[in-house]
Amino acid sequence: MWEELRSPPASLFVCGSTALRQRALRPQLKRDPLGRGASPTTPMGPSNPSTLLVLLCVLVASHDALAQGTPPHTLADSCLPTSEFQLRNVFLSTDTAGNLGKLGRIMRVKTDSGVDDGGPFERRTFYYPDLEMAAVRGAVDRFTTRAHNLATPSGLKAGLDTESVRRILSKRGVTFKLGADTLDIGGCESFSDAYVTLIFDVTRHVRTLEIFAARP
Repeated sequence: MWEELRSPPASLFVCGSTALRQRALRPQLKRDPLGRGASPTTPMGPSNPSTLLVLLCVLVASHDALAQGTPPHTLADSCLPTSEFQLRNVFLSTDTAGNLGKLGRIMRVKTDSGVDDGGPFERRTFYYPDLEMAAVRGAVDRFTTRAHNLATPSGLKAGLDTESVRRILSKRGVTFKLGADTLDIGGCESFSDAYVTLIFDVTRHVRTLEIFAARP
């Protein structure tokens, strides 16, 4: 057995393949509670080269995934024009009272509070059938939606795959690094302190679209 481990079979080099690393990103290894050894009634697995090979591959894959993993957030390298910061012709930072009816039927309202550089504030979140709109100090502060039929003027919306997002943004001179779970795109001009954020699911489709003002 020692000779076999000193001269591992060619199959060991399979551990270096990209496909195997992707399948073993999050190994689920059961452990005994701290301070306890293996139960004497628990049978131990066979100690053979095949078992050691599998364990070694899992450990190598886990290390590579942590070392080379993509950050959860990425920031686009350019900005979006003012026209993108709206849903149903309601723009970010505009008066709340005059826009409530444009977004549809209000199902419920939640009130909470917070503090920013301007001091304490009250936030009211209006829930519609297909989106949420938050208002702070009487102005539209955030949109959140998962509806596939609700999009920005350029077509950004929930349900798009990564390639579709890339095509839409490239027409506006915006590029970004692929692979992150969340893409933040800043605003140009008067919306330089605002963001359009796309949150992707595990299938690399947009799960949630958010448009919001950065709160200092």
